[in-house]
Amino acid sequence: MHTVVEPAPGRGPAGGLASAWDVDPDAAWLLVAVDMPLLNRATFETLTCGRSKAHLATAFRHGDGTLEPLCTIWEPAARIVLEQRLTRGDASLRRLLETSPVRVLEPPNLEALRSVDAPAERIGIRRLLRDL
Repeated sequence: MHTVVEPAPGRGPAGGLASAWDVDPDAAWLLVAVDMPLLNRATFETLTCGRSKAHLATAFRHGDGTLEPLCTIWEPAARIVLEQRLTRGDASLRRLLETSPVRVLEPPNLEALRSVDAPAERIGIRRLLRDL
């Protein structure tokens, strides 16, 4: 297993993904945010079974219609597009998804994609997880 260190910090998840391709340019990368504590086996199975190598990425759609870039399989073909966008100063993976050929999936549970950022959200998630 490799540890991927971003040589140019500050580009967020897009920089991390670009650095992963520096390690293995032919790999498809599953990018997962650390602040999604409700991700589960069913979510990953839906993502991996629904994967399309013919698209730049396979991503979930949130209930509000936005695409989730941080629980997505990124195909090697997306690398050049990402690098072009980073060169222009655009590190938004969501915008990349919205403007590219992407396989869009519906998550088995919308709550699984919930991002937990604020202290109050963490307290609520802890309660929810405790009650499961």
